[in-house]
Amino acid sequence: QRRSVNLLTILGCIAGAFCLVVVLACVVGATWLMGLPDYSGISSYANTGITTIYANDRETVLAKLYLENRIEISQDEVSEYVLEGTVATEDERFYEHGGIDPIGIARAVIVNAASGGTSEGASTITQQLVRNTVLLDEMTDRSIRRKVREMYIASQVERQYTKDEILTAYLTLTPYGGNVEGIEAASLVYFGKHASQLTAAESIALSVVPQNPVKRHPVTGPDFDRARLAVGRKAINDGFV
Repeated sequence: QRRSVNLLTILGCIAGAFCLVVVLACVVGATWLMGLPDYSGISSYANTGITTIYANDRETVLAKLYLENRIEISQDEVSEYVLEGTVATEDERFYEHGGIDPIGIARAVIVNAASGGTSEGASTITQQLVRNTVLLDEMTDRSIRRKVREMYIASQVERQYTKDEILTAYLTLTPYGGNVEGIEAASLVYFGKHASQLTAAESIALSVVPQNPVKRHPVTGPDFDRARLAVGRKAINDGFV
């Protein structure tokens, strides 16, 4: 009987501690979500960043001024290879999750714990879109607070936009090295053709760049060829090409 009382006391203490941790987590989480930027008009971020100056005939281009070389496009102006390759490379469960991928998070935790680093990421395409737009000012913040804010906004964006709209916005805004932003600008700069004309091999080559636009830059990136070959092998094994 005494043992039973001691066991109940221990279980009560554990349950109480667990409830306290949950309450504290909720309070801290609520605090972290205060002052969130407006995320209701995320599509407005995809507007072209180029100002074109024309001659009096309204046809002759005199100059193009921009901070980022970005061209707005619709999904039907992008090669199917690009759409499939981007999802396969960046977020293979994109059409299954609601902005946050628990399986991807668990895998990243295991891989990073085994390697002792942060080689594996768990950000979904929606989270990356939020990071590149709404939370751009917090991009350099590596804290758990910023990650929680990013995940929360990503879940809300998934409720407001379709998967196709999210993927198109991501492809329009994601960096592809240097000042090149978006798949259309990247396609024109690196291959001299529109995104709708990209082949499977060209799509694979561009799909590896956003993960690290500096090291995987198609021209100057030291890791570009290795990443391209790795993704290419995976694409063949998966029947992508």
